[in-house]
Amino acid sequence: MAPISAICIATSKTNRISGTHFTRSIECLVELSKIYEHHLKDLDLALAYARRALQSLMELRPLIWNFQEERAALLHRVKRIEEKCARRGAHNKEALESF
Repeated sequence: MAPISAICIATSKTNRISGTHFTRSIECLVELSKIYEHHLKDLDLALAYARRALQSLMELRPLIWNFQEERAALLHRVKRIEEKCARRGAHNKEALESF
């Protein structure tokens, strides 16, 4: 089975023809973030992909017709994952202190 990121890259390349390459790339990054957050339980990679999606969105601002909506959704996702990471860090710290 191909790595998740390779599948996403292949998908975004095939969509280049239809003119939706840029938005598909952002969608892929968001989906990767979801997969790493919910299925693989890797919050660090989930956060990295969400931040990269937000960065890509900002770079493509003139091309995105619903930019404000997309930006708000991505900011919410990044903030939520950051909060999960902070809770995990606090939880790990408490576990270490209990030893």
